[in-house]
Amino acid sequence: SAHKQTIAYLHQGFNYGDVGAVNNRIPNYLEYRNQNLLAIICGAKGFLQFNRSVARYPELSIGMPHLTKELAYLGPVVLAPQASVTPVSSSKAMKMLLKELGGDWYLLACNAAMEPCDATITIPGASQRAKRLNVISEGRTVKIKKDVFTDHFDTFEAHVYTTSKK
Repeated sequence: SAHKQTIAYLHQGFNYGDVGAVNNRIPNYLEYRNQNLLAIICGAKGFLQFNRSVARYPELSIGMPHLTKELAYLGPVVLAPQASVTPVSSSKAMKMLLKELGGDWYLLACNAAMEPCDATITIPGASQRAKRLNVISEGRTVKIKKDVFTDHFDTFEAHVYTTSKK
């Protein structure tokens, strides 16, 4: 669109009645998470989560509450202004959004390709802010040297990196 729009994202649907059907499945936890993060990168400001918790679908009964907590944590980041610098990736398929909140940077990055990749990402000035970036919800860090780091991305996988120590 030529003008900014506020959009909300609804996960891909499925039929609850298809449970156990051959050659049928619903998205798994990581696919739901990747959908959330890519939607933010593409401009989503709100989410419509599934409102049912169905025991036959642990992706929903276990996964959705955690994903809702992650989205609540990221809410202020989503609404924060974009950072004054632009990240660059070695992968042409990489979609990225860099936000700044309370003096910390939050980089949302998604490999929007049909094959995995190891991407090298450059964030100008990042080395002055941190030596390592925390990867939100993944319990790990990546080392940043001379404003550059490399990480692995599976097909359509997304990561959120931050200079925040929280």
